[in-house]
Amino acid sequence: MRIRELLEVYITPSLRPDLNDTLPPTVTIPSLPNSNAYDQYRYLLNMAAAEAVSKGEVQVNQESAFNQSITVVCYTPEELEIVKKTDELMGVKHRVVVASASREPPWVNTASTVRPFKDLNN
Repeated sequence: MRIRELLEVYITPSLRPDLNDTLPPTVTIPSLPNSNAYDQYRYLLNMAAAEAVSKGEVQVNQESAFNQSITVVCYTPEELEIVKKTDELMGVKHRVVVASASREPPWVNTASTVRPFKDLNN
């Protein structure tokens, strides 16, 4: 391989041309490597807010009040149980930030669009 080919393969990854037509618009973010989960986490939080921020509906403070601690939002008691079981498995402890159930405005969809796992075989 020539140096240019090496750079194209390893510095600027791309798909084989025959695979390009099989995907919808797809992007990669080289400045967020898989070795830094916190930056990826912050990116995904901002991705969730990006549309509302661009419309001026909400403001996002880029400084997290929780520093570099991962924050998990539990919409159901079962999700909180998963956190507790994961704590036990990993030997860590979580800190409760909010203990009350959420009370979304009536226009917020609170039903998941994803079918429960048990229904996937039907």
